[in-house]
Amino acid sequence: MNEMRIALSAMKKNDDLFFLIPPKSRVLVPVSTEDHSLFLLEALRRYSLYRKKDFEVFPLRFLFSPSSPSLEGFESASHFEIESERISRGLGGKNPSSAVNKLIRLAYANEALARGCSLIALPTCFEEYLSSFRENLLKKGKLGAYSFYSPASGGASFIRPFLSLEEETIRKGEQELLLPCVSLPLLSPLDKEEARSFKNALFYGESLKLPKDQKRITLQEEGSLYFVAEGNRIAVKDACNVTRATFLFAWEDAHRLSLSHFVQKEGVDEGRILRSYLETEIENRKPPLWVEITLEGFHEHPELGFSNRGNSIYRKIWRREDLSVKLSE
Repeated sequence: MNEMRIALSAMKKNDDLFFLIPPKSRVLVPVSTEDHSLFLLEALRRYSLYRKKDFEVFPLRFLFSPSSPSLEGFESASHFEIESERISRGLGGKNPSSAVNKLIRLAYANEALARGCSLIALPTCFEEYLSSFRENLLKKGKLGAYSFYSPASGGASFIRPFLSLEEETIRKGEQELLLPCVSLPLLSPLDKEEARSFKNALFYGESLKLPKDQKRITLQEEGSLYFVAEGNRIAVKDACNVTRATFLFAWEDAHRLSLSHFVQKEGVDEGRILRSYLETEIENRKPPLWVEITLEGFHEHPELGFSNRGNSIYRKIWRREDLSVKLSE
């Protein structure tokens, strides 16, 4: 199951960086044999077990015309207004117009709302991202494509956990699981090294000056929260996008980090937030990491190895394990 492992690894990375699936979520998956949704459904189910993450997956087969076949083992929802829109626009084949696509997204959002789902998972892969990027650039003259997460009507959100995953990996995974194997008529694929470099720059690189999602990095010690950088300020937020804590940061050079002005709401654990933030920074930078924290809202945190120095605390961190002191439950 090598391809499934690759898919789960990509899903974990994207979930951690973009806070795709908050705990206790209910995720609607529109299933079909004409796309990669059945593989996405299986990956989400395994991901919940693999991460021990508490969320529910709700698969639903959408019927867009009276001739649409149901899918054995799955509940169906009829939305024949899609076929009516196709006919009124004189559209044939499987390539919908933007108006039809909007109706499809609206159907997904309405069913999500009716079933108490806050998320709608779509099996969009990396080649689809490139195709959308190219179409926007050539036809609309703008830079833009799919996002890992985007709003849907009714308060739900679309998520695309496979956006950085190449279709070849998905197809091989479908073959391994004996699922219907689909091949999308998309752009010619990049070679592996080009694809890896391009994906890292588009989705994970900090210096590339292109539109990309703002990272929402899951706190390792508090899985229901994430933090996001807003200028020189870190905001810690929950699944409802409510700010639960803030603090300021500054890099004096590549190794020296200073923190100050910690402000929190009741019920937030400062130690867990600090440890999660520093673990992320030490993983993404060349050690050592010198950290100085001004005691302006922050506590002293001897349990994380900090020493006192006047009105501040400091320590030198070489690796993540240096912060491995277990915080109290």
